[in-house]
Amino acid sequence: MIIFNSIIMKQENLLNCPLGILYSDGSFSQVSEEGKTPWGIVCCGKGISLKASDVISWDNAQSYCQSIYVGGKPCTCGDNEFWAKIVSQQETLKALNELIISLKGEPLDGRIWTASPYHGDYAWVAFCNQNSGMTYTHKNSYNIKARPVVDCTM
Repeated sequence: MIIFNSIIMKQENLLNCPLGILYSDGSFSQVSEEGKTPWGIVCCGKGISLKASDVISWDNAQSYCQSIYVGGKPCTCGDNEFWAKIVSQQETLKALNELIISLKGEPLDGRIWTASPYHGDYAWVAFCNQNSGMTYTHKNSYNIKARPVVDCTM
């Protein structure tokens, strides 16, 4: 479908990395494949789920993401370096959300747990909104969602 190709090309120019559509069997493509339901998007060598969890604590976010498998590989919450690249520019976040929404997913918005502890009882959090960036907060905070991320290669 032309819309996917157009969106993917726009994002590749912004992120300078291969992008695509990730399916639950672990396969991915730069065009929509009939008969397959997208699980997420591929960005910078990682697959990001089209759906986020409900709000949960950091420990529960880690367990939630690790319980999800894509193509036989376990997911994580994605490390802070990965999420920092995603939220570093509003234009990048907007382009990724355009692709996610076109695949009937939930946009990257609000706060998302990373897999990276900060120090002691604190962990890194990605802000995906008009004030996007990275911060840290207490691991027992319950107003943050998890977004499963899986390693993949294009």
